[in-house]
Amino acid sequence: MPSLHRLLVLGPEPLMAHLDLAFEGNALGTAMFVVEERVGLWRFEAWFDRMPPADWTQGLIAAAEEGAGMKAGDWQLAPVPDIDWVLEAQKSFVPIRSGRFFLKASTWEGKPPIGTYVLTIDAATAFGTGEHATTQGCLLAASDMLKKRRRPGRILDLGCGTGVLGLGLARAGSSGILLTDIDPRAERVARENARINGLAARVTVATASGMDHRLIASKAPYDLILANILARPLAKISTRVAAALHPGGRVVLSGLIATQERWIRAAYRNRGLVFERAIRRDGWVTLVLRKPA
Repeated sequence: MPSLHRLLVLGPEPLMAHLDLAFEGNALGTAMFVVEERVGLWRFEAWFDRMPPADWTQGLIAAAEEGAGMKAGDWQLAPVPDIDWVLEAQKSFVPIRSGRFFLKASTWEGKPPIGTYVLTIDAATAFGTGEHATTQGCLLAASDMLKKRRRPGRILDLGCGTGVLGLGLARAGSSGILLTDIDPRAERVARENARINGLAARVTVATASGMDHRLIASKAPYDLILANILARPLAKISTRVAAALHPGGRVVLSGLIATQERWIRAAYRNRGLVFERAIRRDGWVTLVLRKPA
């Protein structure tokens, strides 16, 4: 029997955040992606380790519809075939260039573009191979900082996943970078990626929840904080993120859909941070903000 079950819901973009809220804590993980941009439909996915009751699922979808004031389209709850998805993803992974960063799989045998910071990142059980628009937005923001300013000193990659953001900056020459994630599996993947890329000496990798972990606090203040997670946790940690930044330091926030941008910008503006830039790709938004010197 398949060990995973997937819920797929199609609907308008404003409904997605309400679905995420309704299913929070009830699924292995959730993700949102544009399905058909020209008709405005988005796809919401929730993954379960067993088949949830259909009436329970319908109830949560109905609650999300009521909160958003709009109806979902088609939805489907079905077992996931027992396939090695990591292996399949590694086979199909195409090298990605985002700004000055070039991400490739270990099986790729081509020649990277001259002048790029090259990372070997295989598909794994953690988020972040560079394919998603939020990861690319963060890499573009980091690339812009490398071009226009001196290299950031103390860096925190919060919710690091595979570690691609922190490791990219380590490849660019930064050291003393802290990579943390709430998921121990992400810590293992990020640590292995650091080893594969010869960057283990430049980074520290740990499992940590939010900004409260003593290791994160002990290394503050930071010149740069990268947080590619989700809107609600970003809003929740805004006070601690602002406090952990060195004056003149910057924070890169992502994992946001377009309708959440104003909310998150306001949350961090209320903590004294100054908006610098927004990078928008495929319906997702990456924000760059600065703590006044």
